[in-house]
Amino acid sequence: MSKQTGPQEPVLDWHQAIWDWSPETGQWTPDHGLPAQCVYLALATPANPHPDNYDYWRQTVFYDFAADAPRADQRRRFQARAAGLVGPDGSLFWYQSHRLGGRRDIAHCRRGDYDDLTIGLVLKGRRHHQLADGDALVAAPGELFLYDPTRPCRINWSDHGGVHLTLPRHSLAPLFDLDSLSLPELLARLKASPMTGFLNNHLRQLATSGDRLPPGHRALLLNQTRELALAALGSAFHLPAEEHAPDATYLSAQKLIQQHLNNPDLDPAGLARALGCSRATLYRLFSRHGTTVAGCLREARLTKAYRLLTTAPSHLGIAELAAQCGFLDNAGFSRLFRRRFGLRPSDLR
Repeated sequence: MSKQTGPQEPVLDWHQAIWDWSPETGQWTPDHGLPAQCVYLALATPANPHPDNYDYWRQTVFYDFAADAPRADQRRRFQARAAGLVGPDGSLFWYQSHRLGGRRDIAHCRRGDYDDLTIGLVLKGRRHHQLADGDALVAAPGELFLYDPTRPCRINWSDHGGVHLTLPRHSLAPLFDLDSLSLPELLARLKASPMTGFLNNHLRQLATSGDRLPPGHRALLLNQTRELALAALGSAFHLPAEEHAPDATYLSAQKLIQQHLNNPDLDPAGLARALGCSRATLYRLFSRHGTTVAGCLREARLTKAYRLLTTAPSHLGIAELAAQCGFLDNAGFSRLFRRRFGLRPSDLR
């Protein structure tokens, strides 16, 4: 469809080497996999209503959810727009839409093709989430909501705006057993977490400024949002202090890593000394958040390198930029970069 008579062309910032799926190829399914690095995607219906808008939106946007067939008023007036970030370890979307609804029935759940957990914040409108066991979760502006595609449900939105983060199920395993909790119980615990206010403010800020961020900053903020959500979920449960260091220590570790990425000697031992804890405690702390110290260091360095390669002046060489991220072995840096992002540093430049 053209921009004048149908949905707008998607705004993309990747190529096939990063992710071989795009909206033009049809609805995303798990068979397409996730991108090798954080990518930005924006979709919108045109400014003027069109009778195909609703069908386009439900067929392109709703991957794990059977949206209702359009009613007459939806065919006349439906409009929506969404933008967001998708990475290998989670996704973040902000959106505005006219009224819609749909379901996830038992047959959908039995297929087991989707099992992530979504944490969302209503910005305007109202969300009604009816679970198969009879529980109903209603979220108004400023309130959090949860969505687990492994549980049958029906969801109805009024005209609305929102933002949500989707986390891989495996990243939650060190924190709690998701299958043993009801969604109302998990939501109540999350709302009571001392970290949740920070998460709410972060989500709200991203919904207003995410479209204006440069690519390198988007990748960084997606990772930070993911870590903040995991910290909020972790603090929502009473975890033994001996086995799990406080979330504040984990956030301090993240801050130290970002501050000292240019130091090639930064390692788990040095990080533990700076934090005043043992290496064993540090390892357990990072494991609780579904990662490792070395893996976090490597990801932070590679993310910074990607950002510098796309934003730094052209007279600065690749080796110099890599050194600013703590990489002194150029061959090793190129190998790690290509493994992580699917292209060589020189290709990105």
